[in-house]
Amino acid sequence: MENIFGKVGTNETLSQIVERQIEEAIRSKKLPVGTKLPTEKELGESFGVSRTVLREALRRLSARGLIRIAKGSGTFVTEINQESMMNSLSLFYDLKFNEDMCRNILELRRSIEPEIARLAALNRNSEDLIAMLTNLQVQEKNILGSSGTSSNPDNNFHVLVAEATGNPVILVTMLPLYRMMPKIRDMYPDLDYEAEKNKDAHQQLFQAIKQQDGQLAHDIMLEHIEHRIEACACLAS
Repeated sequence: MENIFGKVGTNETLSQIVERQIEEAIRSKKLPVGTKLPTEKELGESFGVSRTVLREALRRLSARGLIRIAKGSGTFVTEINQESMMNSLSLFYDLKFNEDMCRNILELRRSIEPEIARLAALNRNSEDLIAMLTNLQVQEKNILGSSGTSSNPDNNFHVLVAEATGNPVILVTMLPLYRMMPKIRDMYPDLDYEAEKNKDAHQQLFQAIKQQDGQLAHDIMLEHIEHRIEACACLAS
């Protein structure tokens, strides 16, 4: 009879298996943040692996920010912060960036940012409004000076809208996308000529958020992002 079954096994190396098991213990909070791991000798005996295998697993966990190896003190479970998460996403987008990724990012923004604008209108506070107004004043100065300098204030305005939602998950999700906008502008340099239109859209959006008109903020943001997508499509054709 023909053998229809493959060999039972794994493509993972021993160090990868050790890495995965420690990671799972951290994810399940069996190893809470701040926990000091057993010594290398104790871990090696628990897993039944050599110190070389164990050190490779710990090295990768450390590189991913899951543990901190303090020479002379031991190895500790670290808290994953927002910046490390965003840096990982930013690295992924950087490595995968091309014209298709550019389009995908803008399409994702069209799906998410109108709702972000609506939430910002409902949840904003006076400090948020002051920050947005200050940003708009900077945008105005940049446009009067040179259209090519508008990108950072443009990005920052969208960051401020995301912050105004009061939802930290939104900020973690969107910041890596906003960080890609300079690359998109480099791919489509003529987008800098859209600075005046961007400023007008931001002014309208600010007023909607100030008035706490969630639906109007949603609609303005949707039109704003769609205009960006159309501009990129025209420049690419």
